[in-house]
Amino acid sequence: NFIKAIIKFIFAKWILIKPAKKKIILFDRQSKVIFDLVFKPDHVSVLDIRYESINFYVLIDTLFKSGFRNIKKNYIVNFINIVDPQFVFTSIDNNPFFYQLKSLHKKPKYISVQGAARADPFFKICQLYKKKKIKLYADAVFVLGKVDLEKYKKVISAKYYILGSFLNNYYCDFKKTKRKRKSLVFLSSKNVTNSTQLSEEI
Repeated sequence: NFIKAIIKFIFAKWILIKPAKKKIILFDRQSKVIFDLVFKPDHVSVLDIRYESINFYVLIDTLFKSGFRNIKKNYIVNFINIVDPQFVFTSIDNNPFFYQLKSLHKKPKYISVQGAARADPFFKICQLYKKKKIKLYADAVFVLGKVDLEKYKKVISAKYYILGSFLNNYYCDFKKTKRKRKSLVFLSSKNVTNSTQLSEEI
């Protein structure tokens, strides 16, 4: 994992200028799939956590403030501090580190939208944090259904809302459709995000 991280670090897109202040941060670039549908690009800053890009200004500032220890965690927190958003959104709801951000930088509202069905390993990881007395927080968590709500609220402190599938809700409004439809197709995506890997990377 360390070697992979170094390779990604070297080949990442380097951004030299200081990130601008924005109302919204998207935690993890993969969250853009959902939130690009509802947020104006001018209001959003993307926080890459998989080395798609690295902001040189934030990195140097982070090194001066806290050195190399826990560099990735400190970089993420410092990025949030510099952008100074009102909200931090993610649809990568199975990354345990997202739920630690509230205790590291309290000012923004942290909102998670469940992007897919989550397997038991994610909740087991959260239970391990709980045993270590590391609390996981969010201001709001939107889940697919009641079953998910019961699982999440055991390990993450937040206000919960049952939303269903964000993408399905966005694209489907049959009451406003004038043309009659003779068929209905449901599209879904397989959850390929490995929460254990994400936890180890952060």
